Amino acid sequence: ALNFQRSIDDVENWLSEVEKQLEQAGQPSDLVSVKNLLNEQQDLEEDINSYVERMQSLLDQSEEFVRDNHFLAEGIRVRVSDILQRYQALRDPIKERRQVLEDSARLYQLYRDLDVAQAWVQEKLLLATAKDVGHSLTAVQSLHNKHQVRGRRAGSTPGRGIPRG
Repeated sequence: ALNFQRSIDDVENWLSEVEKQLEQAGQPSDLVSVKNLLNEQQDLEEDINSYVERMQSLLDQSEEFVRDNHFLAEGIRVRVSDILQRYQALRDPIKERRQVLEDSARLYQLYRDLDVAQAWVQEKLLLATAKDVGHSLTAVQSLHNKHQVRGRRAGSTPGRGIPRG
């Protein structure tokens, strides 16, 4: 029973750490930080999932103490019940946190794509509004050819894979 209570203590400490991590989860400020937080989230989810068997074992052992009418059975049953409730209560916050991080990743990716598109437009705008008109036939023909090439390239903007809507 003493070893079992130590196991319960270990799980309670682990639960407190996980709950603390969920409460103190950082807020992403850019695409890199949100990807780092998603990796941390994945590790946390894997850690939580790895405790499923341990939780079942605690439940089975506590039921065995009750069946054996152990003098600590009621206290153990209450503690294990509390642990199982806390463990199950992690589901919603962990799912919500993942959703927030995935939404943030999409938002920061959109911002990045918009920055790339805006830089591309600025570059093309500078070229299209150049005041150089050429001072010889050769220079004019060269500018005309460059202008035609730019016109064809205008259809190949960066971010064509960005979903519309």
